[in-house]
Amino acid sequence: MICSKCEKEVIVNCSSGSGVICFPCYSGRSLKLYAAASDLIIRRGWGHHVTGWVLAPSYASWANKLTDHIMPYMVDNGAWTDHLKGVERKPEELLDRTLKLCERVLESGASVRFMVLPDVVGSWHKTKLSLQSIDKPEGFKLALPIQDGFKVEDVKLMVEKFDPSYLFIGGSGYSFKKHAIENLKFLNIPFHVGRVHKLEHLCELSLIQEVESVDTSTFSRPQRKQ
Repeated sequence: MICSKCEKEVIVNCSSGSGVICFPCYSGRSLKLYAAASDLIIRRGWGHHVTGWVLAPSYASWANKLTDHIMPYMVDNGAWTDHLKGVERKPEELLDRTLKLCERVLESGASVRFMVLPDVVGSWHKTKLSLQSIDKPEGFKLALPIQDGFKVEDVKLMVEKFDPSYLFIGGSGYSFKKHAIENLKFLNIPFHVGRVHKLEHLCELSLIQEVESVDTSTFSRPQRKQ
């Protein structure tokens, strides 16, 4: 397939009509797409869309394996993997290993676009307690995680404390992500939306100007949109 606008090869057709439109032309802007650093197969068909790597503690060694594909990293705190394993770590431990991973990225010759502050998946209350217990780390741009049950006033207080470059929208599902974006966009802080795994959601988010970037790990076998 060839895009009807830019005339480049298209692996995934974002148009629901009769025409063929590639993802960048569909969004009309340069939405940053981060791919899991351990999932190199994602480059088959999506390599020309990917602008950075997601790196988490569970696959930290990839910081030294991607020297031929140097792109900026977003460094995750690993809370999602811990959540899947039923593990809940102290915020100091989450922060310490995230900072160490950032340093490892720099040692590899790559750059860190931002790092995610400690959070607890699915719970703003626990996330807020975690954020209250730590000091603002220095040396890297920060992403403030937003989880289910957030209160706008609480978020404003955390913004004052950490001065984040991004709001990291986590949470339990896509409906929550849309809710968070709508209620927090007045803060004028760019959004990074985590774990976007459906093409229709990716295309929808690409049209929201406040969303600067998203990450995914499951577009390794993209399908044509009919």
